[in-house]
Amino acid sequence: MQLLVSVNSVSEASLALSAGVDLLDLKDTTYGALAMLDMGVSQAILQAVRHHRIAHPASTVTVSATIGDDCASMEQLKQRMDARLEAGVDIIKLPATIWLDSDLQTTLQRFLGHQVSLIAVFSPAELAEHAFMHEKLAELSAKGYFGVMVDTIDKHMPVTAQVDQHTLRAFIQLAQSLALTVGVAGGLQVSDLKLLSLMRPDYIGFRSGLCEQQQRKNCLSASMLMTTVEKMSDICQ
Repeated sequence: MQLLVSVNSVSEASLALSAGVDLLDLKDTTYGALAMLDMGVSQAILQAVRHHRIAHPASTVTVSATIGDDCASMEQLKQRMDARLEAGVDIIKLPATIWLDSDLQTTLQRFLGHQVSLIAVFSPAELAEHAFMHEKLAELSAKGYFGVMVDTIDKHMPVTAQVDQHTLRAFIQLAQSLALTVGVAGGLQVSDLKLLSLMRPDYIGFRSGLCEQQQRKNCLSASMLMTTVEKMSDICQ
């Protein structure tokens, strides 16, 4: 398992890199569940990542980015994705309002045809519809998606309280059986690691649980970040 941490500045990215975080997620954490981070800030973070990779040749850090909670047109979608891929983002995360939108499928398929790594984000409500979940996971795998994840809009309750364990485990296992990388995120605390580690997702995502006063709009806490990295390391040994 790997640890994903959402960052919104160069200082936060540098903190996460220094702590040994595997996956950085570029996101505007001040509003929305998958709000898009400013392009200038994103470029500055990616430059810091490039410097980190040069200084640490063995580093396997990967960068994902969100592109907003919705998208108005195929052209807007293409512009947002092109800008981030050209800047050096490795993976693009898409909410259901985008990956399910029939009007955007031609553009998405074009990117998939060029081997761009896309992650489709499910909400807890979408996982609760078991037939829908099974059908869509199979479709996403067939289309060539890199992976899927579940994330929450309501960050006041962890995803582990919004999705029952049986459903969460079924989502993880089915996704992995279809060769999809699978992640779990949404309001998680360090205390959730033990339960989730038993389900073996490919990565676990954090933001609010690592911030000052447990508020995702606040800055990352260096001590909470290190505690989580150490806990994850202990679990994975």
